[in-house]
Amino acid sequence: MEKTDKTMEDADSNAIKAWKALDPTTRKRALKLLTKEVDDIFLPLGFVRKGVRWHRTGWFATTFVEIQKSRYGNSCFINFGRDARDGDWRAPSYRNNTHWRIASLAQTGAACRLDQLSYAELDGASELRLEVVSLLRDGAAPFLEQAQGLFGSLLRPRRSIEDELRRRPAAVFRRVLSALLFGRDDNRGAGSGH
Repeated sequence: MEKTDKTMEDADSNAIKAWKALDPTTRKRALKLLTKEVDDIFLPLGFVRKGVRWHRTGWFATTFVEIQKSRYGNSCFINFGRDARDGDWRAPSYRNNTHWRIASLAQTGAACRLDQLSYAELDGASELRLEVVSLLRDGAAPFLEQAQGLFGSLLRPRRSIEDELRRRPAAVFRRVLSALLFGRDDNRGAGSGH
């Protein structure tokens, strides 16, 4: 029993040391790089940035993207979603099916890795940041464009169609039906290779 307690104590102290070792400028630098890349994607689409939140209000909805700081300060989350047009974009509602994390666009295997993003891994020439930016450009931006419309509240972000078919065939049927009724092109999902 003592060996297990000692091992857990060492693991905890290593985690604390790693957290303290994070240079405070790393967070600022990583956030600055990520913010610039998100600006490059969403500002040309008519979004407005306030801090680390981008929003656009249309006739039917307000769509948003935000970088949310983690409680512990050494990582962040990227959220996107849709709220009612008259909603306050600075305080998204977080109701079910209005707000998602960027990991919801990734393949199932990568979703856990993309949920909580470490600033240290986003800093510099980061493959993780490139993957996140790709998901924002190829998945979140087109989804938010469609979610801005009249039937946007019916839409949900999509993983690749192959991934969904393996996990939930009924969801794929609903998406195909949505494509027929609302003109969505579900063959171009994020990560589908099409």
